[in-house]
Amino acid sequence: MDFSKREEVKKHFESNGDTGWHTLIDIIYDNKPDHVEISEVFEKYAWLEVRYMGEDENYEYLLDAIKTVSQSMCQVCGASGRHSLIDGWETTLCDEHFENSAAGHKSR
Repeated sequence: MDFSKREEVKKHFESNGDTGWHTLIDIIYDNKPDHVEISEVFEKYAWLEVRYMGEDENYEYLLDAIKTVSQSMCQVCGASGRHSLIDGWETTLCDEHFENSAAGHKSR
């Protein structure tokens, strides 16, 4: 799977049942400067991470804001969420998705 292409990134998140960050993914791609090349978009430590080549100070600020917003946005549905530990995996979930998780071990 090519994690540099918008639709492939969205498909990857959908395959895990996560569509809550789709709007953030669109913002990342819709605002990408022409001279910047995205190499990877993925979830890391319960936030949305972007790796890219090229320099653009304004785009860097945008990506920092996206990372911050993703840390408080449920990656499943997009509602307000918070850092959660689900069977040892860090994730960002709203209260409903946290409570409905079938995980053996979960904490906040």
